[in-house]
Amino acid sequence: MAKYSVSHEGKTLEQITEIAQQAECVAFMLQSCVQEGYCVDVETVSGLLSKLCGNVAAWLVEESATGGSHAA
Repeated sequence: MAKYSVSHEGKTLEQITEIAQQAECVAFMLQSCVQEGYCVDVETVSGLLSKLCGNVAAWLVEESATGGSHAA
């Protein structure tokens, strides 16, 4: 699996919200594909989900540590 760099510096709350929504959409699409019996490259999709969720988590951790200074 490919390694992804987690870049969260300078991101706004709106950008992080969009990334979280993208992760939710990818997870929903994966679930739908599996239920319908489509052949899906799970490793690739899980890598994308990992990147998206990792970016959101890293941003939340940083915001928690800095007291929410980037939320504006």
